[in-house]
Amino acid sequence: MSAVQGFEVVYITGSGRSGSTLVERTLGAIPGWVNIGELIELFRKDTVLGERCGCGQPFEECGLWSAVGRVAYGSWSPEVLAEIGRLQRRVSRQRYLPRLLSLREGSSTTFASLCRDYAAHYARIYRAVSEVSGARVIVDASKWPGQALALQRGGIPVRLLHQVRDPRGVAYSWAKSDVARPQGLTGSTMATHAPVATARRWAAFQTEIDIMSGAFEHHTTLRYEDFVADPPRLTAEVVHRLGLDVGVIDLSHVGRERIDLPESHGVAGNPSRFQVGAVAVRADEAWRRSMRPADRRVVTALTAPLLVRHGYPLVSGHGTPATRQPADPAVAAAPQAPASGWPPVSVVLPTRGRPELLREAVESVLGQDYPGDIDLVVVHDQEEPHHELVELAGPGRSVVLLHNIHTPGLAGARNTGLDHVRAGSVPPDYIASCDDDDFWDKDKLWLQMDRMVRDPGLGVLGTGIRLLMSETHVVDWPGDSPVITREQLLRNRRKELHSSTLLVRRSVYEAVGGYDEVLPNSYAEDYEFLLRAVAVAGIGVVNQPLASVRKYNASWFRDRAEVVANALEYLLREHPEIATSRRGHARVLGQVAFARSTMGQRGPAVRTALRAVFRWPLAPHAVLALVHATTGADPRVLLGSVRRFGRGIT
Repeated sequence: MSAVQGFEVVYITGSGRSGSTLVERTLGAIPGWVNIGELIELFRKDTVLGERCGCGQPFEECGLWSAVGRVAYGSWSPEVLAEIGRLQRRVSRQRYLPRLLSLREGSSTTFASLCRDYAAHYARIYRAVSEVSGARVIVDASKWPGQALALQRGGIPVRLLHQVRDPRGVAYSWAKSDVARPQGLTGSTMATHAPVATARRWAAFQTEIDIMSGAFEHHTTLRYEDFVADPPRLTAEVVHRLGLDVGVIDLSHVGRERIDLPESHGVAGNPSRFQVGAVAVRADEAWRRSMRPADRRVVTALTAPLLVRHGYPLVSGHGTPATRQPADPAVAAAPQAPASGWPPVSVVLPTRGRPELLREAVESVLGQDYPGDIDLVVVHDQEEPHHELVELAGPGRSVVLLHNIHTPGLAGARNTGLDHVRAGSVPPDYIASCDDDDFWDKDKLWLQMDRMVRDPGLGVLGTGIRLLMSETHVVDWPGDSPVITREQLLRNRRKELHSSTLLVRRSVYEAVGGYDEVLPNSYAEDYEFLLRAVAVAGIGVVNQPLASVRKYNASWFRDRAEVVANALEYLLREHPEIATSRRGHARVLGQVAFARSTMGQRGPAVRTALRAVFRWPLAPHAVLALVHATTGADPRVLLGSVRRFGRGIT
């Protein structure tokens, strides 16, 4: 339905005073997105027409909302507002939640008809907002759980963002008196509620949301405390979990300490919707210092099961603010252990013909600071095992040596290791990989596992890398996004998802299988695996260099142009979705062209290179292929010249 409507809706639900205004505006500042505040209030309270829009103008004088009214209805007439308000009271209030949950698609009941009529009005308004603002994604922070479900049952496929905050902080905020309402044209103050009433309402909302969230194809939960601790990462993750990260999402306005917010047109909501420009991000933790002990105890008692459900401690000391990770990764706080303890991890390390480098790789894996057990599986491909490696094992660190019993090469060796791991009496839930010529930083696995256990939507997690271009030339590549979408993966191979960085849930391997052993000489076997994995699980990155990757070391397929060309042509056949990305398709075609040219097949190379250039004129390998085909220059010199000026090309 959304494709026909031409818009997408992110609906923020949860209790009031949970920090949703900041999240709503942060999302609304993404190019192609717009936030509209608590739209439900426009039809619930006739006072909205006499108050200020987020832009500061009276609602009826706001340029955006005046245009929306004209496009949707000709004008915001009292009759239109009254009709929508009447339907709202008939379908979206809390009392109707059971009826909404039991409603089935195509139902012909009077209640179902009312839901469709109500959603039709909202579809007209959302469509008008999209047309007037030029935005595709609309962020509605109306909060009411019943409202979200009424729209969904009426035919609007809203994406549900559940915003939650520690109820003691919520109760403290609602108890404040004499807080001015700057949206009013005459002096007024924000509503207040006693802590007991707030706690009951908070618990009711969380319960309702938990019950109904399964009705939404896309839904996720965001804790206020997590968001203010790391806005860039959490914003990206929310977009990813809601299934809206199509293409590159521009989050340049989101910093760790400040968020740059444009003018808002939010209807109703927190007074912070009037702030414009660089807004400091600070956790509102005043309740920890100033909340009356009696109020704290009663709120805790009334919400205890849901406090635990959402990861909040039942006992919270005075003056303990929400944790903010330092901006400098070098002084980052240690990850906090999950309640069940740190899970064991198996690491599969294939090797062939590199005993000196292999030992360094093995020592880096076994020397991790990670508190959980690490079981290292070294798979020797077409060589005898180096038995002395077993002596490197220690407490919580085991080493198993295997022969590759699958197809010779990286894919077969990795699959041999996976078979061994999955055949154990209690297979681990997490499997990492490392190549024999690379090595890890000591905190690599710990930082990855911390992210994994906090984000059950992730199935694959990489890290930034340290590219060793030569003995003296080192380049850091942290990656530019904490989440990697299918479109990003098709566009380029993503260095930060190198095989020496990957941590994968075992369930992902079980869903998509192991590595493709038909792929010629296992060239790009990790990339091929990721193209399958992204269809079943989220892919993310810890954006700091935690693994060192040797680019100057000869790989198993280096200088074997025919293998490269055949493997990439195989990749294009097996994954036709690559052709849906102009830049990604051009990248692979350019690599094929360069390989064919170095084989002396200059005619096919030029034709393939021109196909690549036609798809994306800046495809680097295509340019190199044309240079080589016309000059006959040494291909190693061409590639080396690129590497001397940066990170190389892949």
